[in-house]
Amino acid sequence: MKMSKEEFNAKQIICIELLFSILPLLIIFILHIALKKNVREIFTGTDISFVSVVLFGQTVIKFMSGIAKSDTKKNWQKIAFISSLLFILGIVPAVSFLIIIYTNKEISKIVYVFQSIWFLLAIITYWIIGTIGQMYLDE
Repeated sequence: MKMSKEEFNAKQIICIELLFSILPLLIIFILHIALKKNVREIFTGTDISFVSVVLFGQTVIKFMSGIAKSDTKKNWQKIAFISSLLFILGIVPAVSFLIIIYTNKEISKIVYVFQSIWFLLAIITYWIIGTIGQMYLDE
């Protein structure tokens, strides 16, 4: 399946925004290597949850901005459903993991696993829904 020029341009913009969103994690990763710290600490801190919250928030903003700018009529129920899912299944769990990890010293390793899964979900969600929003913005 061939990608349209509009979709290709939207994916380029989303890729750039994703790179800037994960830039703090890259800096922390480089610092851990330079200071000979354990790189696993990145996954047991709150940094990944912070980035997840930002990515899910950016997804909501990109999608809603695109819908608002678009001239074509949209089904408001679908828009409300997608926006609600992004908040309830994206931002709320990411913030919850952030709070759990930030406030507890001894927690189950499964929380760190879920934090990492939510980070990957945030990237994938931004890639897909952010691209749709960007295409609406470029319409």
